[in-house]
Amino acid sequence: KQISQEVRLSPAAVKNDVELLKRFCGEGEKRVLMSIEYTSDYEFSNGCRTPPWRQVHGEICYLVIKPCDTEPLYITCSTTGVFLNGGKKKDDGEIDYERKSDIYKDLVILLKNKSRHFEENINKQDFANYEEPPSTEKT
Repeated sequence: KQISQEVRLSPAAVKNDVELLKRFCGEGEKRVLMSIEYTSDYEFSNGCRTPPWRQVHGEICYLVIKPCDTEPLYITCSTTGVFLNGGKKKDDGEIDYERKSDIYKDLVILLKNKSRHFEENINKQDFANYEEPPSTEKT
């Protein structure tokens, strides 16, 4: 078996990746991305940000990531991995859910494959200074 087939992403894992990558956005020399945003602000109780009729397909959320050196990337995060989707359609603003790339194990691997700037700079980051935020889960 290949590792990518054994890995299952969860809403919590995707959220952690997004929060970490947000810390490397913005201005200045150390930025690795311009921005990363969810297409929906609404989060269901299970942590997903996709409509229920897309959750049944294992989809967790949709992201718009603006690298420093390419056009914006429209990404689907699902339990099986992450991939490029068709983005928002110009005519009605709906998301084109169809997969437009290979499936990658996580966001960092996809971004390394799509953005040379990201690939060259993410490994220079000092992750030790970006500790995981305290859990906000309700107990």
